[in-house]
Amino acid sequence: MIRLTVEETNLLSIYNEGGKRALIENVNAALPYMDSDMRELAKRTLSKVDALTEAEFAELPIYAADEVNVFSHFRIVSLSYSPSKVLQARR
Repeated sequence: MIRLTVEETNLLSIYNEGGKRALIENVNAALPYMDSDMRELAKRTLSKVDALTEAEFAELPIYAADEVNVFSHFRIVSLSYSPSKVLQARR
């Protein structure tokens, strides 16, 4: 099993909407809208998730994110939304 930081786990909680594939698609779709620090965190997290099997992914401690704080180099980004709705609104 992989080791995830608190920040990586929070990121997974924000973008998780029903499985590994959906999570990867959500994070990849959001990458252009992230600042460089968040993009670096997201890419690092994706590389860890990509290496997992579906069974391993299902065992990750990912919880629904009604409101999750993501810490990135002393900045807090408070997020409370459905990623798919935000991405649809930006298209």
